[in-house]
Amino acid sequence: MTLTQQEITQFYRIWCALIWGVNEKHGIVPKFDKPVYGNPIKQEPFIAVRAVLWDNPEWIDDFIRNNDFSELNETDLEILADWRKNFVKGSFVLMRHLKKYSVFMTFEEDAKLYGVCGITDSFGEMVPCSALPLMIDTTLLPFNGKIIYDSFIGYHNFSFGGGYKESLKQSYNEAKTKTGILENMSQPPKARMPALPPIDTKEINIPNALYNQGRICKREKFLTFSKKDFRIPYLKFLYYEGIKSAS
Repeated sequence: MTLTQQEITQFYRIWCALIWGVNEKHGIVPKFDKPVYGNPIKQEPFIAVRAVLWDNPEWIDDFIRNNDFSELNETDLEILADWRKNFVKGSFVLMRHLKKYSVFMTFEEDAKLYGVCGITDSFGEMVPCSALPLMIDTTLLPFNGKIIYDSFIGYHNFSFGGGYKESLKQSYNEAKTKTGILENMSQPPKARMPALPPIDTKEINIPNALYNQGRICKREKFLTFSKKDFRIPYLKFLYYEGIKSAS
């Protein structure tokens, strides 16, 4: 999946304005023609400013306050503020190509998964499945409810061994089960409920002694886990005389 043409234009308008404004204020590259999307852009000075920018994200705050070097609108500035708050710079493992996005995994002990869209080209077009998993360096950005990258990506020229691939796969599955794939960096991830084991639909006979407590008036069919788990997950009693029900 990639951005729409309207989103592509918006992204590069914001990105070029930010790079230009930061360089004008901090003088990182002495001679730097103003980058304009649609015109040829020299990558070397652009990359040089970009590298310093993400080590000094407070420069984005200054740019938003002044907005001296661009004609960005309020929506554009809100996107910039979102970048400042939620960008993630680092090394990732490109693990999967899915229909909606490609999945990047962090190297943290509790790995995180990000569903990342391409800008003009999808990652599936740039990196064949046969090359996965692949270690990459980039900066992830929130953008209009999606996750993209800052248009520059570095690839590591090595491959993972079979044992390490299995370890990565295990980390991927654990992260997917625990928090899922993060699709919107502007919203905190939601912890997933652990998957329930298969349930046995066999009806259980309720001991008579249990009916004598609380004057149970109705017997319900309910379910139980396998014998390895002693809990009864779907137990429902109806009581007389205002005694609270348990379910």
